[in-house]
Amino acid sequence: METTANKIKILHLEDLPFDAELVERELKNGGIDFEKIVVDNEADFKNALDSFSPDIILSDHSLPSFDSIQALQIVKERKLHIPFILITSTMTDEFAVTIMRGGADDYIIKDRLHRVPSAVLNCIEKFRLENEKQKFLEQIAENEIRFRALIEKSVDMKTLSSEDGKFIYGSPSVFKKFGYAPEEFLDKSASLFFHPDDVADFLINRNYIKERAGASFSFQYRFLHKNGTWIWCEGTLTNFLHEPGIHAFVSNFRDISEKKLGEQLREFDKNNLSALINNTKDLMWSVDTSFNLITSNKPFDEMIKANFGRGIEKGDNVLSVVFNDKELNDSRKLYERAFLGESFSKIEYIDFPDELWTETSYYPIRINDKVIGTACHSRDITENKKAERKLKNSEAFNRGILNSLTSHIAVVNSEGYILAVNNSWRIFAKENGDATLLSTGVGSNYFEVCEKAIRANAEMSVEALKGIKDVFSGMTEDFYLEYPCHSPREKRWFGMRVMKFDSDEPLVVVTHQNITERKNAEDEIIEKNIQLKSLLQIAQTIREEERKNVAREIHDELGQQLTALKMDLDWILHKQNNSDTKVVSKLNEMLKMNDGIINTVRRISSDLRPAIIDDLGLIATIEWKCADFEEKSNITCRFSSTIKERKFSKNFSINVYRILQETLTNVARHSEATKVDILVSGDQKEFILEIKDNGKGISEENITNNKRLGILGMKERAGILDGELIITGNAKKGTSVKLILSLENEYINS
Repeated sequence: METTANKIKILHLEDLPFDAELVERELKNGGIDFEKIVVDNEADFKNALDSFSPDIILSDHSLPSFDSIQALQIVKERKLHIPFILITSTMTDEFAVTIMRGGADDYIIKDRLHRVPSAVLNCIEKFRLENEKQKFLEQIAENEIRFRALIEKSVDMKTLSSEDGKFIYGSPSVFKKFGYAPEEFLDKSASLFFHPDDVADFLINRNYIKERAGASFSFQYRFLHKNGTWIWCEGTLTNFLHEPGIHAFVSNFRDISEKKLGEQLREFDKNNLSALINNTKDLMWSVDTSFNLITSNKPFDEMIKANFGRGIEKGDNVLSVVFNDKELNDSRKLYERAFLGESFSKIEYIDFPDELWTETSYYPIRINDKVIGTACHSRDITENKKAERKLKNSEAFNRGILNSLTSHIAVVNSEGYILAVNNSWRIFAKENGDATLLSTGVGSNYFEVCEKAIRANAEMSVEALKGIKDVFSGMTEDFYLEYPCHSPREKRWFGMRVMKFDSDEPLVVVTHQNITERKNAEDEIIEKNIQLKSLLQIAQTIREEERKNVAREIHDELGQQLTALKMDLDWILHKQNNSDTKVVSKLNEMLKMNDGIINTVRRISSDLRPAIIDDLGLIATIEWKCADFEEKSNITCRFSSTIKERKFSKNFSINVYRILQETLTNVARHSEATKVDILVSGDQKEFILEIKDNGKGISEENITNNKRLGILGMKERAGILDGELIITGNAKKGTSVKLILSLENEYINS
């Protein structure tokens, strides 16, 4: 089925058309553009999952042959990542916890259908963000693998050094080439590893580019091996001090000892020289001060022939093989720099016919102190340049993803320093000063910010700091904390999550997500529940008052009239002189019937509202009820109490009595028990009522079934008293009902 790109596809599991129409109306009122399918059985539900491919599922809990738990299980078995919202008439807290643990994303009571639009949008947005987060993490992992492949598998050596000249990173090839362990190399000044004759030149060049972001210089220096020997290296040093995520001098160099050796042995046997310089792809040649070719290697000769259609012989002018006047002038200037005694390298770029980067180095040839020419070495560095470009693009791409997220994100090292933040973090910090855990930037110490908040009596900061350190220490994989972050204009809540960052250096990612909308919704639910509880208590009180009034009317009015009728019948029986025995027998039958009616009136009145509860108190009423139950049901009922009679409030007493009454009614109807034990216990702070039978035992399904109004009513009465009702069943061993009530707010008179 085709829908527009903006429409939300909704699969609604509902067997009542009227309820389905109510949901659809709320969705339209919420301004949601949607397409909806309604199904009411398992087969249609499965077919809709295949053919309709919904964006979200709305489900009633109980249908004639299917329910929401089965529907949720089908979604999980098919491994479908679809939001699932339960819409039902009633729901206990226990069932809400069960269905949310089972994978549901939200639940809505049918008398609050106005929540449907926001719940649908929130669930879809939540799933969208989770999908984006997963893609983002996968991209980070891929970029990390590429970065390591480029850097760590490269033959070229790479280092990062701080602004003060200390090494902070070395590629594996550095340690392999020079024999140092990381702890012998890192955090040491770079100048310690240079030949004394090269240190001054290095410091001059580094200080020059230090003031110019992105500037670089090429070098040839001797580096100290751990065994005390010197290794010639050439490369470049670039200033990336101001580049986000780098903040260092980046050096890329290679061992050129063999090339140096070749220069020193240029007068050796021609065959030995040829073997040394021809087994490479690099171009090598030398030129005298008249621009005539002294010698060249095979790759150089092949390059000249391929580009100009002819070779160049020793003694020929190398400037004769150039393309134009500009190239002639540029080449002449480079050679002349070398003839003046300067050693340097020149990087050149050609984009036709293919992209090509070359690095050409010039080394003056001297006899004694006189320069007689220059040795030249040119190598293809295209792959290195492409790798550098890919690395920069990858970093920019990752920064773009981070900056597009609404969550506030920061990377923190084990010492507490913030290494990176995204735009959301920066904007929040700028707008909110230094009053929150989010108001810090790169270079700030996050641990110190938390400690400052602790000193300002921000209790949440203690937990936040401990959580971060627990993640660093490995005590926990991640950490989550919800905390208030109110401003003068509004009340706000944030959720803080800390996760370990996979890297060589111990790092964690700290994210702060604004959860104010969810918190406000939770507060609204709590307030509604309080109101509902209050209304329920009022309704119970009104009902009990009505029962009390009806019981009094029945007992006083109808009871008195029946007593008067009995007296009249007895008077007639003794005053009549009729000798007919049938008349006397009929009058006796009427007296017996009247007595039965009087007993029935007393029983009905007692069931509606036992007078004993107002006259003698709760404990006496429970004891009386046990005796009455045993007499009427022929089930042995044993009562015991460890507390004396106390004066409880009417609301407390009548709700405890009704829970006892409903429990004994269930025992008589369903348990098949022969014995019931009732125990009242507690102290000044707690009241406990326990009822145990030896019947067949109630099933877990019946305990959690919200359609069993008796148990539901018992739980509601316990809730009114802020108490706990625990019902357990053991097959063939009986059922236990335990009511635990706090007496902290109950007036007690021993």
